[in-house]
Amino acid sequence: MKESRQTQLLQGVSTLAQKTFPYVPIQDSWSCTDIHRAMTKAGATSSAFRVVRACLGEMKDVGLIREPKPDFFQREVVKQKTVEQPYLRDAETRRTSNGMIIREEKFVPKNPPQGNKDVSNKAPAIVASEAKTVSTVELLTELAVDFGDFSEQVAKSHKAFASRLVDISAQIETDLTSNAEELEKLRSLKSLLKSLG
Repeated sequence: MKESRQTQLLQGVSTLAQKTFPYVPIQDSWSCTDIHRAMTKAGATSSAFRVVRACLGEMKDVGLIREPKPDFFQREVVKQKTVEQPYLRDAETRRTSNGMIIREEKFVPKNPPQGNKDVSNKAPAIVASEAKTVSTVELLTELAVDFGDFSEQVAKSHKAFASRLVDISAQIETDLTSNAEELEKLRSLKSLLKSLG
């Protein structure tokens, strides 16, 4: 994963998930309990274990971390930032960095030097040179490929976002049910205390 991609994904997760991310190890894999303990010890969170567990699930869904073993988490490795030149071709394969093959055209001057005539006192003539030109169609094709890759990434982000919404709504529903049960118990206790007093 590239550093820019990691930053982009981090911006798309919840604030608590962003706080949790630095506590997920890179070299090792830690259990959710270890990560929650480390965060609590550092004073980074006072949230319940299940909230931190939900944040880890959220980051796993978007691809920031992975789960090599059940309930053990580890960060995805970030590749060092390199300068990309999308239209730079490999000399041997003539392919660009995204796989396109670009046609090379050779240009020969209209009046090339004839035989062994002395041209030492004249400006040097171009005998044959390779021009590294790219046709408009090829540029548009490369742009279309790049746009397709970008669209695919956006679709994945939307899917992960929708999944997060479903998880959060399920959590809210669970909390509401739990709160309703607690409220009913509280009412029962209150009425019992009234009957005793």
